[in-house]
Amino acid sequence: MYNRVVNATAAVSVIAAVVAGCSSESRARVEARTIKVLINGSDTGHHLVDCTQVRWLWTLKTLRDDPGITAQLETGGDVVAKLVQINNLGGFTGTFGQDVTGAAQASLRNGTFTIVGTAVGWYDDKPGERSSARFEIITAC
Repeated sequence: MYNRVVNATAAVSVIAAVVAGCSSESRARVEARTIKVLINGSDTGHHLVDCTQVRWLWTLKTLRDDPGITAQLETGGDVVAKLVQINNLGGFTGTFGQDVTGAAQASLRNGTFTIVGTAVGWYDDKPGERSSARFEIITAC
C-alpha cells in the first residue's frame, strides 16, 4: 500500500512538471525594457515595454495601455511588420495591419527592432476625422 501512495505521488509530480513546462508561460519572455516611439518625427519618449516571442512571432507591448503601443513582427526569414496599434501617443491613435491598413517595414539589426510606417486613425483634437500618421518604433528586446 505504501508503494502505491509513493508511486501515485511521484506520478502526480511528474504530470505537474510536464503541464507547467507546456503552459503559456513557457514562451520566451524578455524582461521589460524601453521602447522609443516617434509620431510624425516627434519623440513621444521612452516607454517600458514587454517583449514576448512565440516561435517566429514577436509581440512588443508597452506596460501601460494608455498611452501605449502594441506591435507584432515576424522574424522567420525576412523581418516582417504584422501589426502596430498606437493608443494616444503623440496625440494620435491608429493602426497598421499587414495587408489591411497602413504600410510598414521592419528590421532587426544587432538585437534592435525597428518598425517604420504609416498608421491610419485619428488625432485627439479631431477624433471624428480619419487621418494617418508616420511612426517609428525602436527597441532592443
